[in-house]
Amino acid sequence: MTPLCVALIVGAIVSTLPGCVVWEIRDDLRKSNEQLTDVKQALDKANGALDKANADLETANQRLDKVEVGLTRLDKTNAAIDTTNRSLDTLQRQLAALESIDKSLGHLDQHLAAVRKTIGSIDSMIPFMDLGGGPDDTGVATAAPAPPPPGDGGPAADKPLGEQVAIDAATQGPRRDAIEGVWIERAYSKAPGEAHWYLVLLSDGTFYERNEPADEQDIRGKWTRNGGQLRLVPEAPIADRSSTDASGKEVLEEGPPPPEEYKVLLCTNRVLVLEFEESVIVLGRP
Repeated sequence: MTPLCVALIVGAIVSTLPGCVVWEIRDDLRKSNEQLTDVKQALDKANGALDKANADLETANQRLDKVEVGLTRLDKTNAAIDTTNRSLDTLQRQLAALESIDKSLGHLDQHLAAVRKTIGSIDSMIPFMDLGGGPDDTGVATAAPAPPPPGDGGPAADKPLGEQVAIDAATQGPRRDAIEGVWIERAYSKAPGEAHWYLVLLSDGTFYERNEPADEQDIRGKWTRNGGQLRLVPEAPIADRSSTDASGKEVLEEGPPPPEEYKVLLCTNRVLVLEFEESVIVLGRP
């Protein structure tokens, strides 16, 4: 049925009813409409509260996600801290072992210093033997003798070994190079027995040498040593020297000989072994 038919039927029914019933029906309809309005408002409030609850729930979920991420980072940090603690424990054990080794090396240094001093004394008492008790060719200072134990007296009685070595080095002044002094040729592998060479190396960097019978007078100059290299540089003209030019003609020149470069193979208190132009020269103390 169409809405128009329904309206006509309702109107016909209403027209047949008494007037008071119509008014009652109207009043009931108004009350129903008012109640429906109240229900609608209540539903709107409920929907607003529900939307707010959903928004709060979303915010809470986001915060929970952040908390979960933070907990994950905290777990990783705790794992890293545990690894660091284990590494520190291992390092502490290694440091303890190194301290023990350091103490053992200190005792060994003292023992070797005493042995070296004994060898030096024996070497000085037996001049025809070279036991290697003198300074070596490395230029490193010899170890200082061990200080007396605490309670035995003396200024070093209560000082650590390292401090006493530093005090001894400061009071003894600059260390003398083992290569300084007077050297005389003992053997020459290139031309044995043909020349007699002596070499004097002074502490101020000056040297004197003569190679008999090749040199008619002493050669003077400056010497330097760089590790295992010895360099002799003459200072002034010595004598006329002859050379041959490209055409084969002999030419006389006046001036110092060129610098001489030697390789130090061995240097002790009594023996100096040099290498020069693939030959070996053995020098000794006079």
